[in-house]
Amino acid sequence: MVVDRKLRSISHPEILAARDGAVTPPFSAGAPLRMCCLVAMPSGAHAAETLIAQLKDREPEDLHFGHLHQPISLGRRAGLIQFVDRADRPKDSILTGRRAAIYKELITAGGLQSIKLERRLPGSTKWPFKEPTTPSLLGPGRSSATADTAPR
Repeated sequence: MVVDRKLRSISHPEILAARDGAVTPPFSAGAPLRMCCLVAMPSGAHAAETLIAQLKDREPEDLHFGHLHQPISLGRRAGLIQFVDRADRPKDSILTGRRAAIYKELITAGGLQSIKLERRLPGSTKWPFKEPTTPSLLGPGRSSATADTAPR
């Protein structure tokens, strides 16, 4: 489903969608957000915030998001962590082998812990990384205005 930055369907704004069922407008990297748990949890929380705002007759806020890494499991004992900038472009930093597998396992286990914490303390789930608006972070020829256009 194609959605706006508030995660509302473009064709039916009363319907909300979050990852993996949502195609977002391009973010600062020039592409919709990728499918991954790193995006799924914040977008699910944001869809809930959008619904609450609509129920209270308030204008919902746009989803802002920035990436941190791309973790890949290579079995249970090895992995690869490619660190990325907020626009999802690779940095020079990587983590490999057993340390990467442990890192990935901690990230995966943290998702369940975040859900449990949110149940006990509503509003505790936060995503600290916002989409960059500084032109040097956006890359050549990009401005934050490109993030406001829906995919065609």
